[in-house]
Amino acid sequence: MTYDPDLRRHTPLAIKLKDEIQRRGPIPVAEFMSRCLWDDAHGYYATRSAIGKNGDFITAAEIS
Repeated sequence: MTYDPDLRRHTPLAIKLKDEIQRRGPIPVAEFMSRCLWDDAHGYYATRSAIGKNGDFITAAEIS
């Protein structure tokens, strides 16, 4: 796999995190991941249903 900087995505959350890091300095990986998952406006789990028929995965109990 080759790294292509032209394929980088500048999502609203990425821009928000970059701006904050430039202002405050480095953040711990745990905080970065938490923000990616739970940011109110752009976080993965905060903006969609990850579990269930329309989510990324479904549990066995929902199939039965």
